Amino acid sequence: MTQSTDTAEVLKQLGKLTTLVEGIQTDVQDIKLNQARTDERLKVLETQVSDFKKSTETQIADLKKSTETQITDLRKSTETQIADLRKSTETQITDIRLQLRSQGNRLWSFLVALFLAVLGLASQQILFPNHQA
Repeated sequence: MTQSTDTAEVLKQLGKLTTLVEGIQTDVQDIKLNQARTDERLKVLETQVSDFKKSTETQIADLKKSTETQITDLRKSTETQIADLRKSTETQITDIRLQLRSQGNRLWSFLVALFLAVLGLASQQILFPNHQA
């Protein structure tokens, strides 16, 4: 009876072990299933990160290109404005020089006319001392 008790006990223990092994197998399958789901989520996240990175890089490249274009346009505009200002300033300086020459010529004309008038009065007094004007 000891042997049958031992056999019954062994069978009982084997049943428990079988139940435990089946439970472990179920847990392993659940873990594998969860791992597969996690892997799938990770792949989706990697794809999203990759797409976001590509999108961001494209946006940065477009922004850089746009900024460079704006800087180039601004530089051209500034150079044009400087050239126009330089041209305008040179024209104004030329006009001022012409005005100064004209003023100088007027002054010399006035001085020559004054000299001739004084010379004429002096000649009249020298040549015609008795004649009062």
